[in-house]
Amino acid sequence: MRKIDSSVSTKRNVRDNVEGNFDDLMIQELLLSAQWVIIKLMSPHTWSMRELFFMVIRVDSLPLKSQIEKYMISVDCFDVVQRANSTKLSFEVQNERLAIVASQIADALNFESVEDALKKELEQLDIQRECLHNSILEIDENLVNKQNDISRLKEEYVATAQTLVLTDVNTKTLEML
Repeated sequence: MRKIDSSVSTKRNVRDNVEGNFDDLMIQELLLSAQWVIIKLMSPHTWSMRELFFMVIRVDSLPLKSQIEKYMISVDCFDVVQRANSTKLSFEVQNERLAIVASQIADALNFESVEDALKKELEQLDIQRECLHNSILEIDENLVNKQNDISRLKEEYVATAQTLVLTDVNTKTLEML
């Protein structure tokens, strides 16, 4: 988009100045630009200011007005062409942008395929986690059962260890009875 520089006169300002103050502008410009001519003319002869003023004013302003109108038309045409071309891209820039977008699309599709693969892997890991959880529960149950068995066996051991042992004498006594 074209930025407008406020220090530069716009077409409307130029046209207003030309149409509104054309005579004053032309006289001032002509006097300023023709100073050296006036000085040169005054040197050999003594001209009155009035004669010099009329010499400068007698300049026909129609060609200048025509030139300004042509310039304004050119500015209008330039604005139209610039607006029409401001949105266009060069072939190289267009190809570069298309390549960038195509690359981004490929990356997005690649990310989607990677994401799908990761989702499948996550599902498999969830299944494995569930299996491991069930195995842990089963192992915990077996551990409790084994600990109970160990406790029972220890109690039997203690009870057996505390039981009195028959000696040979006791055995003979029992046999006799």
